[in-house]
Amino acid sequence: MALATLTTSIVDPNSQAFTLKEGKNFIIEEKCQLCVSFLHINQDPKIRNGQKSNTFWDRVYKDYNKNKPICGIEQLTRSLKTKWGGRVIEHDIAKYCGVASL
Repeated sequence: MALATLTTSIVDPNSQAFTLKEGKNFIIEEKCQLCVSFLHINQDPKIRNGQKSNTFWDRVYKDYNKNKPICGIEQLTRSLKTKWGGRVIEHDIAKYCGVASL
């Protein structure tokens, strides 16, 4: 592969290399669905906290993508975990759950 072709493929916004490097921001509907899916899986009375982290996030991934907004795209487990762990969503949901349990 020529150097010019390699450079173009890294800089070209339509190339796979660029899209793997750049993540798409979640739209508000996707953030809301992530919260709903997280709470749905987290509050499952049959399983609750008796599941490993990978199993938990696999279930969130399946629930999220099954119920994703029409305008949303399929998200990877890693993307969901990263968006959740950005501290804003996780913090706000933890606060909500604490107040709701009173």
